[in-house]
Amino acid sequence: MIKHTKPLFDVRLIVVSLIVLSMLTACSAGSESANQSQKNSQPAMAASNSFSAQVPKVGERAQKGAAEPAAQAEPAPAKVLENLPLDPEQPLAAGLVESAPAIVNELQNVVPPTIDLSLAIDPQVGFRAPDFSLSAVDGQTYRLSDLLGRNIIVNYWATWCVPCKQELPILEKLHREYGQKGVFFVSVNALDQDSLDKVQAAILEFGMTFPVLLDQERAFANNYRAMFFPTTFLIDNSGVIREISLGDNTEAELRTSLEKLLAGNF
Repeated sequence: MIKHTKPLFDVRLIVVSLIVLSMLTACSAGSESANQSQKNSQPAMAASNSFSAQVPKVGERAQKGAAEPAAQAEPAPAKVLENLPLDPEQPLAAGLVESAPAIVNELQNVVPPTIDLSLAIDPQVGFRAPDFSLSAVDGQTYRLSDLLGRNIIVNYWATWCVPCKQELPILEKLHREYGQKGVFFVSVNALDQDSLDKVQAAILEFGMTFPVLLDQERAFANNYRAMFFPTTFLIDNSGVIREISLGDNTEAELRTSLEKLLAGNF
């Protein structure tokens, strides 16, 4: 009897070999599957990183969202500056002068009169005239300091003074003529010796159109030492008294004085 031991061994060996080979094939396939999975995940990660780079963070998105509307919005139309308030302590910005009122240029072009401050203030010829502030019949206040820059005639009078009444029509006539040449006419009534009703009646009688000031408490009379009626003071554009005339004047005499005042020949 012959024993068949070798074939059985061979069959077992073949079976074991097949099992080992199957296991090796499974491991190799698992490794390749892992490598392929890694390779497939890299493009996905690259796409994810690219998307993350394109999407801003929360803070960046807020800043970008706030900036984009301003960049895309149309510029607002320029506003027209009208009646621009001026602050002398704060000069106008460059380019805004054209938008300011026209009165600004007028004020900038005003040249103040040259006043010799070395001259004393005294109601005498050659001295600076004392300043005064008096109310007119119409209620407006006049100050000599506000009138500087032009030649001025100040006439002191009262309604009971006959020479004054004779001179008032002449002053009105010259006022209409020389007022256009820059001479300012003003009268001061001695109201402490007069009445407002009589003053108003005289204004109507003589058709006076230049200001009539009221010296109610003798402030003008005391400062100018005015004691005669009428008394006329001629003051040049720098505020210096050039002539003092006591008593009434004829038209010819006043014209001569006015021409000298305008020419500066005193």
